[in-house]
Amino acid sequence: MMENDMPTFKTSDLLQAAYLMVSDAKLLAATRQDTNRVLFTFADRGTCEGLVMNLTLSRAMVDASELFEAIRRAKRIVHA
Repeated sequence: MMENDMPTFKTSDLLQAAYLMVSDAKLLAATRQDTNRVLFTFADRGTCEGLVMNLTLSRAMVDASELFEAIRRAKRIVHA
């Protein structure tokens, strides 16, 4: 299966998107849904679902400063 054929993972949750970005998930697109809502689309749904599960279960281990920077990047996307 080619990379473009892989199922994607989509979220409009800014913090979830920031966590995925800092976890090296590949951001494919950020599509504006309305004035203050953006749908973030990531490659490899299976990997992203695993990362989100770790986040949900409080098992996420990332550098805080990198996460804060990813949150700022995600906010810039939403408010662009």
